[in-house]
Amino acid sequence: MPIAIDTTVEDFFTSKKTGAEMVRFAAFNKAGWKWGAPRVFVESCLGKNIALGQAVTIEVDEQNNRVTKIIKRGIFASPLQTTAPTLGKSVMPYGFIPINTGIAVTNGPVWHDGTSGGDLLSGEILCTLTAMTPLLPGNSRYSITDADQNKVKFHAVTEQKQVVEPLLLPDGRVVIAGSALKGMIRHSISALLSAPMERVAEHRYTYRPNLHFGKGNKKYDVKPARVVEKRGDGWAIKVFSDARDAIFVRSNAMSIIQQQARNGIISGNVMNVSLDGRPGQQRIIQNTGGSTPLQRSYRVASYKGGIDGQGLLARAFNESSLTYSMALVPEEGLSLEISGELYRCYLEDQKEVLANDTTGHLTAHPLKEDIDVGTVKKAIKDHAKLEVDQLIYVELTTEDGRVTAQSKVVSFGHHFRYRWAYTSSIRKKAGKLRTSLSLRASEETKPFPEQLTGARLLFGYVSNEETSIGEGKFERLAGRIAINHAVSQHNPVFLGTEADGFYVPLKVLGQPKPSAWEFYLQQDGEVPVTYGDLPADAGGELAGRKFYRHQSTTTDKTIIDQTTTQSKQSTLARFICQKGTTFKFAIRFAHLRTWELGALLAVLEPHRIAPEGSQPENYAHKLGLGRPLGMGSVHIHVDTIQVRYDKDIAFMESDLESLALKALNEKFMTPTHRTHLQCWLESHKFLDSVLDYPRSEDGTIYGWHTDLRRQYSVLRREKMPSYSRINRMIRERQP
Repeated sequence: MPIAIDTTVEDFFTSKKTGAEMVRFAAFNKAGWKWGAPRVFVESCLGKNIALGQAVTIEVDEQNNRVTKIIKRGIFASPLQTTAPTLGKSVMPYGFIPINTGIAVTNGPVWHDGTSGGDLLSGEILCTLTAMTPLLPGNSRYSITDADQNKVKFHAVTEQKQVVEPLLLPDGRVVIAGSALKGMIRHSISALLSAPMERVAEHRYTYRPNLHFGKGNKKYDVKPARVVEKRGDGWAIKVFSDARDAIFVRSNAMSIIQQQARNGIISGNVMNVSLDGRPGQQRIIQNTGGSTPLQRSYRVASYKGGIDGQGLLARAFNESSLTYSMALVPEEGLSLEISGELYRCYLEDQKEVLANDTTGHLTAHPLKEDIDVGTVKKAIKDHAKLEVDQLIYVELTTEDGRVTAQSKVVSFGHHFRYRWAYTSSIRKKAGKLRTSLSLRASEETKPFPEQLTGARLLFGYVSNEETSIGEGKFERLAGRIAINHAVSQHNPVFLGTEADGFYVPLKVLGQPKPSAWEFYLQQDGEVPVTYGDLPADAGGELAGRKFYRHQSTTTDKTIIDQTTTQSKQSTLARFICQKGTTFKFAIRFAHLRTWELGALLAVLEPHRIAPEGSQPENYAHKLGLGRPLGMGSVHIHVDTIQVRYDKDIAFMESDLESLALKALNEKFMTPTHRTHLQCWLESHKFLDSVLDYPRSEDGTIYGWHTDLRRQYSVLRREKMPSYSRINRMIRERQP
């Protein structure tokens, strides 16, 4: 029986499965996803003019998961108006603008030799930048031990602190580097024009297949196994029925076990040892004068505990941590094989990902400063290869929830909670550069590009640093927009006190890393996607360009925390400009098309292409440090603009701004383009909500993500998992 739900029209999108234009509503279904319907069907119910914010009643068929009827209830929101969350709902401090290079705005390159014609536009824009929230355009970072103690008095601050401050003129005015302004504007204009992301650092991440135990009818199960012998490029193994079949041996009992073992087998009454711990989790320890009767014969197996095989990382985290190197395992088990291809994947994971401190696991490891990275890398590589009579843990397919002779090994590791690398990386999916990072074919034609996307078109590019400049060389192209430094109008008012050198301890910033696939990948299906759990799974697509959200409620109290003075994770900031500080800067442009000038103006003042009635101060950009805390929201106002055609020698008196913006609007005529424009506008708008990273009940960001990982670890092994709770956890954090 159909169920009626009162809701609103939230946005428009394109179905990945069918390519059809869709309409999304604000109401959630039982799976944790918002209801949607084909635009054609919605128009048949509501008419052609569908407004975002339109109040409607939808009738839904929950069994078949579809909208069956839509009834209009009156309009209470204007077209393109954001459906911002209500005050009190906590959403993340960042979001994404999806990248669809298929709708990228392109044009032919403009050469600087004067051959592009005289109808292009050149000139200058003078701007005022106003800090809407406290602003720190950091220019210098140094250790607290390098600070001038005569100028700044640090009180009860750890020497491991880093200090950040802006560039100051001798008269006390603050300078924002032109490169920082250029980066901010380039980021925004590239998003507006749907250009691919080119400056994305590579990284490969890992996960723990055995992070948590599941119950019920499993699709995959993890079991202990003994390596028996090499078989082709792979290995023959014996799989045991229970994770507790392996008995670990403490270091003080290893020599005793070796002395009493015969041909690698030990059984009967073992002297001078005892079993420590509760049944099922027992360990063999030394016990001079004692003895332990073994219930069956065991084979002595080697064990490579921890990621590095010898516990270096574990001891860096906890000095008392114990890592085993020997275990007793049953002689017999289910005979299975690790394929040569899977073994190759495992070795690559160990040597190219886990032992990698450039683009892999050790790159930003939280213990990196506490370990000898070279020693850990060598240990990981040295312990990577399997050996006969080694205890390992394998993830297997099942038959009706049971491991059988037909089961296949899909992942494995040399320790209990082993790490397995995702199949795809930040930059590559299934071994190929991601579409959202790839240049369009027209940008790579020889001998020169036929069309360029936004950032390369306006700001230029360098394809090869070693390429010389000369006739017939097209690997480089200079940009056509140049931005000066911005200088504060007066000596700013800073947070903190002059007596202390205007330093304040910032709150510890959250660490939103791309490893958080729940946010950094597009989650638009019922099954959450990662970077690819197993070799046959390529994983999901990047969510898009990251934008920090603007929070109008940002105050000193939301960014300063005096309790972090002893934490090396947070920064000491000097000369944070108070809200209201103004700066002046100039932008010079050359040889722009009319629509390109419109794009530049739209980025500087987004309200110009927003719905009628939008206020300039409702939109802003993010600049400088502390952006997750609400810092760095800046508003740009165009004071004056002077423009001339390249063929002329004098600036025009006529106003070209309206014409330029109209030319830009003509690039956004399709529903897909309009939806993209709406997303871009909302990413630059202030939210009337509380912004914070998701936190667990104990108040930690790490705990929230760990809880989600633990749930996913269980569900990915089930035959018929329900991901509704995970989906709700993810959706509730987004506006």
